[in-house]
Amino acid sequence: MPVKYQTSVPFAALALLLIAPSSHAEWTSSSRPLPFSGVRPASQDDQVKANLRSGAEAMHTGKADEAEHYFREVTRIAPDLPEGYLDLGLAQLRQGKLPDAVASLQKALVLNQRIPAGHMFLGITYYQMGRFDDARTALQQEIELNAGNAEALLWLGITELAAGHPPESSRPAR
Repeated sequence: MPVKYQTSVPFAALALLLIAPSSHAEWTSSSRPLPFSGVRPASQDDQVKANLRSGAEAMHTGKADEAEHYFREVTRIAPDLPEGYLDLGLAQLRQGKLPDAVASLQKALVLNQRIPAGHMFLGITYYQMGRFDDARTALQQEIELNAGNAEALLWLGITELAAGHPPESSRPAR
């Protein structure tokens, strides 16, 4: 089922987390310049765009290992591009490489604390690792940045239930 994205948050529900592409495929199909902090030759921009596009296509077709390769190349070419690390973390999450996904997502957040859905995906990864306190913290950070992020609210409720806190799972986010 094709998914259309109107926001930078790519996943509309729990099931889509494991099959949907990166939220940053938009960088590959637009004419906007990539948000590099330094000046890069056009050929490097083209390489980054091509790798982001190829990685997104691989995620679309369920080839997370292939996508990881492309996104890792993005981080090599553009180590200051947080979207590369976010996408790499999503590919690693899809493959179940949870410690690697945490490291990649944390790197994306070091580069940009406000990257859309970054804290949410870190929270989801922590949730899958059974680290509910860390998941709660990351999800609450996402909600503080984007109170309208329904996916983060959903995951916060799921996390509270899994942690044995049913009353907190139904409360509005603080």
